[in-house]
Amino acid sequence: MDVDEFVRCAADSERYEQAARLYRGDLLEGVDERWLEEKRRELSLRYSACLLGSIAFHRARRSFAEARRYANLLLAHDPWREDALRQLLVVQLDAGNRAAAVAEYRRF
Repeated sequence: MDVDEFVRCAADSERYEQAARLYRGDLLEGVDERWLEEKRRELSLRYSACLLGSIAFHRARRSFAEARRYANLLLAHDPWREDALRQLLVVQLDAGNRAAAVAEYRRF
């Protein structure tokens, strides 16, 4: 049921943040079944898209703290996503916090 609601929310850009709140990690985590792999990947990609959309939404409105929060969620979900790091760096720069952008770059 939660998966169905997540998918519905993730399909509507106005509900990306709601979808992000619903996502709780891999589907049936701990169950090692081949048939789950594709569904897990699909849901993970949808979650990432919701986070990217939320970052863009908040950057456009100059809500830098919220944009930064979603960028950090995306990096927590996928620590090696360079596009997520770029988004975080740009948000820090947009907010006038160059030192934080440099620190994030070095941490990555």
